[in-house]
Amino acid sequence: MSNSNKKIALVLLSGGLDSILAARIIADTGRFFVVGYYFQHPFASKSPKIDSIERQAHTLGIPLIVDSDDHGFIDMVKHPQYGVGKGANPCVDCKVFMIKRAFRVLQAMNGDFLVSGEVVGQRPMSQLKHTLLRIDKLADVRGVMLRPLSGKILPLTLPETEGWISHNELLDISGRGRNRQLELAQSLGVSDFPMPAGGCLLTEVEFSKRVIDLIEKNNDFGKLEVEALKFGRHFRLPAGLKLIVARDDSDSEKMLSVLAGKYWIITTSEIPGPWAALDRKPSQDELVEVAGIVAGYSKARLSEAVAIEVVSPEGTKISLSVHPLDKRDYSRFLL
Repeated sequence: MSNSNKKIALVLLSGGLDSILAARIIADTGRFFVVGYYFQHPFASKSPKIDSIERQAHTLGIPLIVDSDDHGFIDMVKHPQYGVGKGANPCVDCKVFMIKRAFRVLQAMNGDFLVSGEVVGQRPMSQLKHTLLRIDKLADVRGVMLRPLSGKILPLTLPETEGWISHNELLDISGRGRNRQLELAQSLGVSDFPMPAGGCLLTEVEFSKRVIDLIEKNNDFGKLEVEALKFGRHFRLPAGLKLIVARDDSDSEKMLSVLAGKYWIITTSEIPGPWAALDRKPSQDELVEVAGIVAGYSKARLSEAVAIEVVSPEGTKISLSVHPLDKRDYSRFLL
């Protein structure tokens, strides 16, 4: 069957159950050509992975557009216009940013309306009824954004006023409970979906501290610095130097894959010890200090001297021997 006479709906997929249900509700009418849209931003947590989103789109039987704008998104995090939550999370700015991106895609494909799985009252900062309507206004998509799970308790949208979909085909789900969504998933035969989990690192307390520190101390940071925030222990030393010390082998692998050749890399050279990284060239005094901290996290922390090797981004190696420092003396610099 040709899709030429069907209205085009672009569904914002997040990886969670709500957006899957919203997509199913619209797709199951059989009246629309439904396209999935996923915005991939650098502060997303490990889940959902892109392969999970692709699998969801395949199961729904819809094509998928994956979009990103790391520079623009990071700049938005640095300069939010509408405030942040308990962490470094500019939820309103984020929603406006992503909806604007999705709307541009919709316009480029001559599409007709957007679809979101958002539920009124599910999240306090960005999903209260008045906030959803404010976000639509700020993103200049009033009437174009349809939220099928809560459509009955929201103002009419273009698809309803134009008769493309009936108001009675929409639901009136609200609040933070999940029972109605789970019941709906069962009735629609939706079984492949993740359990609710935090999808944005900017809402996490520890990560937020690191982001706020980065904004204050190195405001020209980009994606590399954001990736570096995702592993290890982070220290901001008195002179402004950022030191990252790996916690385990997994951290070490990430550190080397992401930062080797870009940051200064430090490790013990003769006994087991952690890998560490510096965001800029250290002075001689700073070099001795950070080498002592790294030695303090090694298995030779009770020794008189520990051999340390430092590798510059260009590959130049520096060897030195230092007395391990008590890591407790540096805990106050831990982010």
